[in-house]
Amino acid sequence: MSFEWKTKPVSKKDREINFLEAFTTYPKSVLPGATMPAYHDVLTPEQVRDIASYLSSLRVEVPSPTPLPIETPTSEKVSPTAPVPVAPPQIPHSLEGRLACLACHQAGVGEAPAIPAEHSGRTNEVCLSCHKTKQ
Repeated sequence: MSFEWKTKPVSKKDREINFLEAFTTYPKSVLPGATMPAYHDVLTPEQVRDIASYLSSLRVEVPSPTPLPIETPTSEKVSPTAPVPVAPPQIPHSLEGRLACLACHQAGVGEAPAIPAEHSGRTNEVCLSCHKTKQ
């Protein structure tokens, strides 16, 4: 008994375009609960095909992730070193009349250390929530 294809096999790309055409035309028939409106009465079949072809061309092949190295057990016990938390520097001056930290520290006025780049966008309130005066 021999078997013959009655139709030409469909490529993965054609299947993808067929899916996108069906989704564009009648989204809920392909994905129940879809909120995208149906365009069967808005777009011509040629327009639907063009949109599906375009969307399919945007697909980017994602490379397989690199496998993580497998740790092999050793007889040696190694204790991990946890990072030691570092306290923010204390405010070396009185806050009397100086509640606008950014006025001096943003520009590095006088001997005031400039605000680190990773602190960009923080407000005076944020400064005072971490940095405390020496008591």
